[in-house]
Amino acid sequence: MRIASAKGWLVVGALAAVVVMVLGWTMLISPMRDRTSSVQDEVASQEAANATAQDNVARLKKQSAGLSVRRAQLKALATTIPASEQIPTLLRDISAAAKSAGVTLGELTPSSPLLVTPPTAGNASQPAAVGGLQEVPLAISITGTYAQTQAFLAALESMKRAVLVHGLDLAVGTGGTDATLTTSLRAAVFINPDLGTPSVVPAPAAPAGGEPVPAGTDSQAGTPS
Repeated sequence: MRIASAKGWLVVGALAAVVVMVLGWTMLISPMRDRTSSVQDEVASQEAANATAQDNVARLKKQSAGLSVRRAQLKALATTIPASEQIPTLLRDISAAAKSAGVTLGELTPSSPLLVTPPTAGNASQPAAVGGLQEVPLAISITGTYAQTQAFLAALESMKRAVLVHGLDLAVGTGGTDATLTTSLRAAVFINPDLGTPSVVPAPAAPAGGEPVPAGTDSQAGTPS
Protein backbone atom coordinates (compact mmCIF):
# COMPACT_ATOMS: atom_id res chain seq x y z
CA MET A 1 0.00 0.00 0.00
CA ARG A 2 2.82 2.37 0.81
CA ILE A 3 4.44 1.73 -2.57
CA ALA A 4 1.17 2.41 -4.36
CA SER A 5 0.68 5.53 -2.28
CA ALA A 6 4.19 6.73 -3.16
CA LYS A 7 3.60 6.09 -6.84
CA GLY A 8 0.35 8.02 -6.61
CA TRP A 9 2.13 10.98 -5.09
CA LEU A 10 4.76 10.83 -7.84
CA VAL A 11 2.05 10.90 -10.51
CA VAL A 12 0.35 13.78 -8.74
CA GLY A 13 3.66 15.63 -8.48
CA ALA A 14 4.42 15.04 -12.16
CA LEU A 15 0.97 16.25 -13.14
CA ALA A 16 1.41 19.30 -10.92
CA ALA A 17 4.77 20.04 -12.57
CA VAL A 18 3.17 19.76 -15.98
CA VAL A 19 0.35 22.05 -14.93
CA VAL A 20 2.88 24.59 -13.57
CA MET A 21 4.87 24.43 -16.80
CA VAL A 22 1.74 24.88 -18.91
CA LEU A 23 0.56 27.76 -16.74
CA GLY A 24 4.03 29.30 -16.79
CA TRP A 25 4.17 29.11 -20.58
CA THR A 26 0.65 30.44 -20.98
CA MET A 27 0.83 33.21 -18.40
CA LEU A 28 4.50 34.23 -18.46
CA ILE A 29 6.70 32.92 -21.24
CA SER A 30 4.29 33.21 -24.19
CA PRO A 31 3.24 36.82 -23.36
CA MET A 32 6.89 37.74 -22.84
CA ARG A 33 7.80 36.30 -26.23
CA ASP A 34 4.93 38.16 -27.85
CA ARG A 35 5.97 41.37 -26.12
CA THR A 36 9.59 40.83 -27.12
CA SER A 37 8.56 40.27 -30.73
CA SER A 38 6.43 43.42 -30.63
CA VAL A 39 9.30 45.44 -29.16
CA GLN A 40 11.67 44.11 -31.83
CA ASP A 41 9.18 45.15 -34.53
CA GLU A 42 8.95 48.62 -32.97
CA VAL A 43 12.73 48.87 -32.82
CA ALA A 44 13.04 47.84 -36.47
CA SER A 45 10.35 50.35 -37.45
CA GLN A 46 12.08 53.12 -35.47
CA GLU A 47 15.44 52.29 -37.00
CA ALA A 48 13.88 52.51 -40.47
CA ALA A 49 12.31 55.86 -39.55
CA ASN A 50 15.67 57.09 -38.22
CA ALA A 51 17.40 56.03 -41.44
CA THR A 52 14.78 57.89 -43.49
CA ALA A 53 15.16 60.96 -41.26
CA GLN A 54 18.96 60.86 -41.67
CA ASP A 55 18.56 60.64 -45.45
CA ASN A 56 16.20 63.64 -45.35
CA VAL A 57 18.62 65.62 -43.17
CA ALA A 58 21.50 64.84 -45.54
CA ARG A 59 19.38 65.88 -48.53
CA LEU A 60 18.32 69.12 -46.81
CA LYS A 61 21.94 69.91 -45.90
CA LYS A 62 22.92 69.42 -49.53
CA GLN A 63 20.08 71.68 -50.65
CA SER A 64 21.04 74.25 -48.02
CA ALA A 65 24.60 74.30 -49.32
CA GLY A 66 23.24 75.01 -52.81
CA LEU A 67 21.01 77.83 -51.55
CA SER A 68 23.97 80.07 -50.76
CA VAL A 69 25.21 79.65 -54.32
CA ARG A 70 21.76 80.43 -55.71
CA ARG A 71 21.44 83.47 -53.45
CA ALA A 72 24.77 84.75 -54.76
CA GLN A 73 23.63 84.15 -58.34
CA LEU A 74 20.36 85.99 -57.72
CA LYS A 75 22.21 88.87 -56.08
CA ALA A 76 24.54 89.14 -59.07
CA LEU A 77 21.55 89.00 -61.44
CA ALA A 78 19.79 91.73 -59.47
CA THR A 79 22.88 93.91 -59.97
CA THR A 80 23.19 93.10 -63.68
CA ILE A 81 19.46 93.43 -64.44
CA PRO A 82 17.75 95.21 -61.53
CA ALA A 83 14.01 95.48 -60.96
CA SER A 84 13.96 99.27 -61.50
CA GLU A 85 15.76 101.71 -63.79
CA GLN A 86 18.04 103.22 -61.09
CA ILE A 87 18.92 106.06 -63.47
CA PRO A 88 20.98 108.19 -61.02
CA THR A 89 23.27 105.27 -60.23
CA LEU A 90 23.52 104.36 -63.92
CA LEU A 91 24.51 107.92 -64.89
CA ARG A 92 27.15 108.04 -62.17
CA ASP A 93 28.62 104.70 -63.29
CA ILE A 94 28.80 105.75 -66.95
CA SER A 95 30.33 109.09 -65.99
CA ALA A 96 32.94 107.26 -63.92
CA ALA A 97 33.69 104.97 -66.88
CA ALA A 98 34.19 108.00 -69.12
CA LYS A 99 36.49 109.66 -66.60
CA SER A 100 38.59 106.50 -66.17
CA ALA A 101 38.94 106.15 -69.96
CA GLY A 102 39.91 109.81 -70.39
CA VAL A 103 37.08 110.69 -72.81
CA THR A 104 34.85 113.73 -72.63
CA LEU A 105 31.26 112.71 -72.03
CA GLY A 106 28.73 114.66 -74.09
CA GLU A 107 25.18 113.38 -74.38
CA LEU A 108 23.91 110.81 -71.92
CA THR A 109 20.16 110.45 -72.32
CA PRO A 110 18.03 107.49 -71.18
CA SER A 111 14.61 106.86 -72.73
CA SER A 112 11.46 105.20 -71.45
CA PRO A 113 11.64 101.40 -70.97
CA LEU A 114 10.43 99.13 -73.76
CA LEU A 115 9.29 95.53 -73.44
CA VAL A 116 11.81 93.10 -74.89
CA THR A 117 10.24 90.76 -77.44
CA PRO A 118 11.93 87.97 -79.43
CA PRO A 119 12.45 88.54 -83.16
CA THR A 120 9.86 86.98 -85.45
CA ALA A 121 10.19 85.63 -88.97
CA GLY A 122 7.76 86.26 -91.82
CA ASN A 123 4.27 87.39 -90.96
CA ALA A 124 4.18 85.98 -87.46
CA SER A 125 1.76 87.50 -84.99
CA GLN A 126 2.85 90.01 -82.36
CA PRO A 127 5.35 88.21 -80.06
CA ALA A 128 4.92 88.16 -76.32
CA ALA A 129 7.29 89.92 -73.95
CA VAL A 130 10.21 87.92 -72.57
CA GLY A 131 9.45 87.28 -68.90
CA GLY A 132 8.85 90.93 -67.98
CA LEU A 133 12.26 91.98 -69.33
CA GLN A 134 12.43 95.63 -70.39
CA GLU A 135 15.07 97.60 -72.30
CA VAL A 136 16.02 101.17 -71.40
CA PRO A 137 17.55 102.83 -74.51
CA LEU A 138 20.56 105.09 -73.98
CA ALA A 139 22.01 107.78 -76.24
CA ILE A 140 25.68 108.36 -75.38
CA SER A 141 28.22 110.60 -77.08
CA ILE A 142 31.91 110.86 -76.18
CA THR A 143 34.97 112.67 -77.51
CA GLY A 144 38.48 111.28 -77.28
CA THR A 145 41.27 109.50 -79.11
CA TYR A 146 40.86 106.05 -80.62
CA ALA A 147 42.62 104.45 -77.64
CA GLN A 148 40.46 106.39 -75.19
CA THR A 149 37.32 105.39 -77.09
CA GLN A 150 38.35 101.72 -76.90
CA ALA A 151 39.01 102.11 -73.17
CA PHE A 152 35.55 103.59 -72.65
CA LEU A 153 33.86 100.72 -74.50
CA ALA A 154 35.83 98.25 -72.39
CA ALA A 155 34.79 100.11 -69.24
CA LEU A 156 31.14 99.89 -70.29
CA GLU A 157 31.51 96.15 -70.86
CA SER A 158 33.05 95.63 -67.41
CA MET A 159 30.32 97.53 -65.54
CA LYS A 160 28.27 95.53 -63.03
CA ARG A 161 25.14 96.77 -64.79
CA ALA A 162 24.67 95.00 -68.13
CA VAL A 163 25.07 97.47 -71.01
CA LEU A 164 24.36 96.44 -74.61
CA VAL A 165 25.80 98.58 -77.43
CA HIS A 166 23.55 98.26 -80.50
CA GLY A 167 25.73 100.43 -82.72
CA LEU A 168 27.95 103.49 -82.96
CA ASP A 169 28.78 106.30 -85.35
CA LEU A 170 32.26 107.83 -85.58
CA ALA A 171 33.18 111.33 -86.65
CA VAL A 172 36.93 111.73 -87.18
CA GLY A 173 38.57 115.07 -86.44
CA THR A 174 42.01 116.25 -87.42
CA GLY A 175 45.36 115.59 -85.80
CA GLY A 176 46.95 112.62 -87.55
CA THR A 177 47.28 109.37 -85.62
CA ASP A 178 46.08 111.02 -82.41
CA ALA A 179 42.99 112.47 -84.08
CA THR A 180 40.04 113.19 -81.85
CA LEU A 181 36.96 111.02 -82.43
CA THR A 182 33.40 111.97 -81.63
CA THR A 183 31.49 108.75 -81.05
CA SER A 184 27.72 108.45 -80.78
CA LEU A 185 26.57 105.18 -79.21
CA ARG A 186 23.16 103.56 -79.37
CA ALA A 187 23.11 101.45 -76.24
CA ALA A 188 20.69 100.02 -73.68
CA VAL A 189 20.45 98.66 -70.18
CA PHE A 190 17.80 96.24 -68.93
CA ILE A 191 15.35 95.97 -66.04
CA ASN A 192 12.94 93.28 -64.94
CA PRO A 193 10.24 94.52 -62.53
CA ASP A 194 9.02 90.92 -62.11
CA LEU A 195 12.19 90.16 -60.13
CA GLY A 196 11.45 92.87 -57.58
CA THR A 197 9.84 92.27 -54.19
CA PRO A 198 6.41 93.93 -54.01
CA SER A 199 6.11 96.38 -51.16
CA VAL A 200 3.23 96.04 -48.74
CA VAL A 201 1.70 99.30 -47.55
CA PRO A 202 0.54 98.88 -43.93
CA ALA A 203 -3.00 99.96 -43.11
CA PRO A 204 -3.29 103.17 -41.05
CA ALA A 205 -4.02 102.79 -37.38
CA ALA A 206 -7.69 102.89 -36.42
CA PRO A 207 -8.83 106.23 -34.93
CA ALA A 208 -9.91 106.21 -31.32
CA GLY A 209 -13.40 104.79 -31.01
CA GLY A 210 -13.77 104.25 -34.74
CA GLU A 211 -13.39 101.62 -37.40
CA PRO A 212 -10.02 100.92 -39.07
CA VAL A 213 -9.35 103.12 -42.10
CA PRO A 214 -8.54 101.08 -45.26
CA ALA A 215 -5.13 101.63 -46.82
CA GLY A 216 -5.08 104.30 -49.51
CA THR A 217 -8.12 106.15 -48.07
CA ASP A 218 -8.11 109.70 -46.77
CA SER A 219 -9.04 109.50 -43.08
CA GLN A 220 -10.66 112.92 -43.06
CA ALA A 221 -12.68 112.96 -46.23
CA GLY A 222 -13.30 109.20 -46.39
CA THR A 223 -12.46 109.15 -50.09
CA PRO A 224 -9.52 107.51 -51.90
CA SER A 225 -6.38 109.64 -51.67
